[in-house]
Amino acid sequence: MIKNLMTAVFGTRFDRERRRIQPTVDAIHAEEERLKDLSEDELKAQTVRFRERLAERTAALKAELEQVREAKHGCADPTEREQLEQRFHELETGYKKDLAAALDELLPEAFATMREACRRLMGTPVQVIGNELMWEMVP
Repeated sequence: MIKNLMTAVFGTRFDRERRRIQPTVDAIHAEEERLKDLSEDELKAQTVRFRERLAERTAALKAELEQVREAKHGCADPTEREQLEQRFHELETGYKKDLAAALDELLPEAFATMREACRRLMGTPVQVIGNELMWEMVP
């Protein structure tokens, strides 16, 4: 009885998860519509664009991280070295957060690009562990 009441109010776990990811799914579908008109070369160039956008977003922190790493390795004073170590860990945490945020922003476009590439491969033969198979997958 209580379980049915809770499910009626909050929905099932599947429903909650679907509501959580639905905006991402909608963004992927919107990107897919845009990617259908791209040529083969333009679709391949998406990977380069993604890498450039990631590098652009995280370049400042990565450069500072490398600078602190070099300073830490060249430092003879233990007290200063400990301070540099703490600064390094702070920067590393910030870098990972920025990278994760940038990847989350790229997710819909990157997944849509991959889906479009898979869609274009449909029906073509591919080699998998020495065996020829027909490509029949679109995630």
